[in-house]
Amino acid sequence: MTRRAPSSDRIQRRSWLVPSLRASLFALITVVTLLDGMQIDSALWLTALGATAVAAQWRDRNDVLTQLLIFAEATIAAVGGVLASGSNFPMLAYLPATALAAGIAAGVHAALRTSALIAVLLVAGRGLVDGAMVNEYATNAAQLALFSLTTGILGGLLRGILRDGSTAGAERFVEAYRLLEQLRGVTRRLPGSLDPGTVATTLISDCRAVADFSRAGVFLQTGGSVLVPLAIAGVRRVPWRVDLDEPGPVASAWHTRSPVVENRSADIDGRRRGSRLIVLPITVSSRPVGVVVLEAVDGQLLDERAVADLRPIVEASGLPLETAVLFDDLRSSAALEERERLAKEMHDGIAQDLAYLGVELDSLLGELRKDGLERPVAHVQELRQRITGLITDLRLSMSDLRSSTGPTRGLGAALSEYTRSVGTSSAI
Repeated sequence: MTRRAPSSDRIQRRSWLVPSLRASLFALITVVTLLDGMQIDSALWLTALGATAVAAQWRDRNDVLTQLLIFAEATIAAVGGVLASGSNFPMLAYLPATALAAGIAAGVHAALRTSALIAVLLVAGRGLVDGAMVNEYATNAAQLALFSLTTGILGGLLRGILRDGSTAGAERFVEAYRLLEQLRGVTRRLPGSLDPGTVATTLISDCRAVADFSRAGVFLQTGGSVLVPLAIAGVRRVPWRVDLDEPGPVASAWHTRSPVVENRSADIDGRRRGSRLIVLPITVSSRPVGVVVLEAVDGQLLDERAVADLRPIVEASGLPLETAVLFDDLRSSAALEERERLAKEMHDGIAQDLAYLGVELDSLLGELRKDGLERPVAHVQELRQRITGLITDLRLSMSDLRSSTGPTRGLGAALSEYTRSVGTSSAI
């Protein structure tokens, strides 16, 4: 089942400013209206305003529906203020809240549109006011229009601050969620594997289908100058120089991004027979990421024709291999995090409970020895030894979970920690 990625506006942390201003102004105009004597039409306008404000606040997104709800909120406040409030205009005091809400929900442009609507409504409302109140209404309306414009622009600026500050992490999680959803869908449709070793082994098999060789290796750069073997064939250990800082065919193919063919003569001791070596770079977007080394001995033929046949195969393997490596890094990071979580839960949970039981058994042994009960003492001692063994095994398991390699932790550090843990919890 495909799930929708959560909207960044939905997970955005709501600002307390807009709902607080809405609630405060609504309570204020309600109190003022009650003091002046609540009429049926005033109650209806207040009810409509409250319902629209709640809907707009609940929606609170940067979309057309939210903008329309804010427009409706401003229209009800303006029209209701003129029609139902007489000369006091208490509902008109609510208008700046709508401009501020528009600014925080959708930015400065939305605030300007809402402020323009408020100005139009106030100008149109002038025709609904008694002639004696026109001057007072015009003064109040101009002040409210200016104040709404100011608060709207302020809301738009606050929106940028809130999004840059409080929603930066949320935006990153949204993007990560979308990418992981895409990754899951893509991996299910891929024709091959996403294991780097399997991809490298398949590459050697594809090369063997068009060329005859006895030794082969696929090497990848993982950050240093020495290339790391992903797969080798026909040999137990790497017999070639794969350090990019040392001169040789591997370094030459890497730096020139072109195949290198080298004839290797037998050494004087007879430990190495003469052979022909081909090194083909693996590139992704013209960027080298690894090399394929093929070596032919015993009369096998690796010539220029073989290079022409091998080159498109190796070039086509660059993107699958790099994709597999990236996926493996992601999977390794997730596995390391899960191992750390399990080790912490074991340490904070069952390990503490077993330690507590051990302490209680030690106390019970002391009491039994005072009473001279030798037979129960023997049983409790045996139980204590078993709990001690469980605690030791549990500590080793936690060390095993934590003693893993990763991007920030090498093999030496992992082995050192594991050896130290085993040494302190055993007789070794």
